[in-house]
Amino acid sequence: MKNLYLLIYYFLGRYLPSSSMPLGAISDKFRTFFCSKIFLKSGKKIVIKKGAYFGTGRNIIIGNYSQIGENARIANDTIIGENVMMGFDVVILSVRHKDDSIEVPLIKQGYFPCKRVTIQDGCWIGARSILMPGVIIGEGSIIGAGSVVTKDVERYSIYGGVPAKKIKDRKNK
Repeated sequence: MKNLYLLIYYFLGRYLPSSSMPLGAISDKFRTFFCSKIFLKSGKKIVIKKGAYFGTGRNIIIGNYSQIGENARIANDTIIGENVMMGFDVVILSVRHKDDSIEVPLIKQGYFPCKRVTIQDGCWIGARSILMPGVIIGEGSIIGAGSVVTKDVERYSIYGGVPAKKIKDRKNK
């Protein structure tokens, strides 16, 4: 049955209008319904925006009140906590090519083992950010738009840049 939901999502749901268009809210509900049947675990009131791609999605976990942004590309084994916001065109990777031999063409070297990406509760991942394999985005953190995250991110902090570096801590005012 999951394969049927996956086909319906990729042939129809993925292309329905975005949230800002007429019928966008209905489209979001349609996508969310099918993804909740596809993902390993789906929280309540999640939102899957137009164009999101996640392979088979069978190992994705997404918490309550979280969203996958428009045109996001999410690795199949990603964990997304609760109350996570995600901008458009976010890329989350869990594999990378091997590159340890100069004797073998890169295209023939294969891949390193998968490393799951975890986004903890209450994070905001800015538009067009890239999260590299194995990183953990600490609770309550913000990733600036266009950042490339190559290392774990501390809780309640703001990171940005290429590669992403800590800009500051988030503080209560």
